[in-house]
Amino acid sequence: MRRSREADLSTESDQEKTDPWIPGTYAFSTWKGSTQAEKTEREKTADRVRGKGDYLRDNNTSRDGVGERKDGSLSVAGERFTKEQRLRKRADFQACYTQGKRVQHQYFTLYLLERKAGKTRLGLTVSRKVGGAVLRNRIKRRVREIFRRSPVFPTEGYDVVFVAKKGCAELSYWELEQELTITMRAALTSLPG
Repeated sequence: MRRSREADLSTESDQEKTDPWIPGTYAFSTWKGSTQAEKTEREKTADRVRGKGDYLRDNNTSRDGVGERKDGSLSVAGERFTKEQRLRKRADFQACYTQGKRVQHQYFTLYLLERKAGKTRLGLTVSRKVGGAVLRNRIKRRVREIFRRSPVFPTEGYDVVFVAKKGCAELSYWELEQELTITMRAALTSLPG
């Protein structure tokens, strides 16, 4: 049987032990061959990875998070797909399906319903028939981005539902954007009024 003796115990306190090293912004200053601009960019990246700082807002950004950077591009906080731009309720989807104008395409179906007021909202339906979760999410991200950036989509007064079909996952972003733009133009011209 082994006995412990007090003389054999360590006298170090737990406070002297340090946590595993996580690089801070100071860690990048030791890299050789780095310019000051590269160090600054690395420091911002390190802060983003660690969740520090207010990297979403620039100095020219308003309190609501929308603003312009020095190079003229919009800040990240201003490029979101907001709740007001989404169809979220089943009743809204059903209204588009039953009362809206349907436009068929080889890779997707669009339903377009004119509303009295409010921003144009987008609803997405991508079933498991299209593919796995990664493919379905990729399609949804691409369609949201096309909807958000394309000038063809009206900014106010419509509900749009996008229903993906089986071959939709095979389209590249640019092919999907072209096909969706053509189909949306056709849907808007076929509406009465």
